[in-house]
Amino acid sequence: MRRGALLAAIILVAVFHPVMARADGAIAIGLPSDVERDGVAFGWAVRLPRADAERIALEQCRTAPGVPDGARSLCRIFETFSGSCLAVALDPEDGTPGFGWAVAPTKSAADAQAMADCQRTAGPARQSFCVVSASDCDARR
Repeated sequence: MRRGALLAAIILVAVFHPVMARADGAIAIGLPSDVERDGVAFGWAVRLPRADAERIALEQCRTAPGVPDGARSLCRIFETFSGSCLAVALDPEDGTPGFGWAVAPTKSAADAQAMADCQRTAGPARQSFCVVSASDCDARR
């Protein structure tokens, strides 16, 4: 009898235990060949089912305010991820080339990589102007 009760309890826990849906993230970027001249667009979403994350990231990218239509028309998903963080860094001054993005295991690693890429593309005169403008994780990190 005890064995039957234990089996019944295990079955009830298995049936009624909430199953966590997989959470994913996505980053979409509209990256023209000349960021200095044509700007750049981006969007992201985290902690969502993959299809929703991709849809929202693309929507944000394609409707980014203050970004030339040419950059927004180039928006595409650059990366989807799970259990990671993303960061975007840029030089906020219009008409400058500094831009970088990253997906990494931790927020600090993503921020550092995005900043390094921004500083590399900004050139020596604008490196110090790069700032992380977006940073988020699809998990606690």
